[in-house]
Amino acid sequence: MKTALVLACVTLVMNNTVQAATVCEIKGEAIFWAYDACLWRYETDDSLHPEVMACADRAQHLIKTKGTCRAKRIFKERICLLIQQTEDNYSTLQTCMDDASVVGPTVKDGGL
Repeated sequence: MKTALVLACVTLVMNNTVQAATVCEIKGEAIFWAYDACLWRYETDDSLHPEVMACADRAQHLIKTKGTCRAKRIFKERICLLIQQTEDNYSTLQTCMDDASVVGPTVKDGGL
């Protein structure tokens, strides 16, 4: 009886830990973040632009190798760095990263 209770508790804790680990502070799909970062990089809104398409293909590899949350952080960081080059809205990179309103149109619209 004690063993079953201990196993149930361990299973419950492990499930909650795994579930908490999969929650990402950056909302939206990783591929949408990738497209937005690529669109900003090439200063276009044309998702069929050859450079944007090649960039998005490379981004898919990054998503697979780094995982979705880490990839979203990388893409948002790229966007924030571009914002910092053109605007004075954010004094630090971290300020931009922490701002949930910093999203591109693909993330905001839930797709292309």
